Amino acid sequence: ARVLWTSIFSGKKSNLEAAKLPFNLLVAAFLFHLIAYSVGAIGLLYFGKVFSNAFLQPTFASTLSLICFFLVGVFVVLSQKLSIRFMGAVVAPLAFLFFFASSILFHYPQPDFFPKSTFLWVHIALSIFGHVAFLFAFIFSLFLLIKEKLIRSKINLSWQPAFPAMRILDDLNHYSLMLGVVFMITGVFTAVMYAGFYEIPLKASENRMFWSLMTLAIYSFLLVGRNIFRIRGSKSAWMSIVAFLFVACSLVVSGLAGSHVH
Repeated sequence: ARVLWTSIFSGKKSNLEAAKLPFNLLVAAFLFHLIAYSVGAIGLLYFGKVFSNAFLQPTFASTLSLICFFLVGVFVVLSQKLSIRFMGAVVAPLAFLFFFASSILFHYPQPDFFPKSTFLWVHIALSIFGHVAFLFAFIFSLFLLIKEKLIRSKINLSWQPAFPAMRILDDLNHYSLMLGVVFMITGVFTAVMYAGFYEIPLKASENRMFWSLMTLAIYSFLLVGRNIFRIRGSKSAWMSIVAFLFVACSLVVSGLAGSHVH
């Protein structure tokens, strides 16, 4: 992150070349995590609960770890199609914070509960994908504001030709919001189906349900503002950033106040 931010604000080509090293390290870290999760999945498939406790328990800590994993994975894939490697200056610190929180801050003893229903696994996966999409909406919005600031200040740096246009960043923000809302809606729907199948009472006042519905409502409002009221550019970017901060706070509050099980 230090190398990437230095290259952004200094415009030195040598720093841009040096930025390849941290990106490659990020790719290596993703591959190691991919291997670890693959081993965990194989262990779950063939040995049952023995390996599930270490890898796939639906705890708050494992949820943060999976968000970190998919955040880096999607970034690595997108960076092959778009000129967004410099966004690793935000992606890498965010991934580290999620990893640190999952390993240290919210590392509680593993519960006895382990989901066996397909509905619950699909719900967890869709919820994680939704939060990752909202994370990317935050990242694209942040760099859109940086791009706008540089244009208004008439600052011309050597890396700017590789920087996506504001329109592209705004479109990426829009697509991320749409995907996030779709994933969250289907995630809530599968949770309701799971609760109905196992006759589990659902209450809107329950901690996790409340914050999930609040997150969905806020991003739905933001998406309506873009599609109906034509809110674009920096206004939409600021709204995405505020919405992300709310989601981040809701995740922390839900993890601290809840049972630490998804």
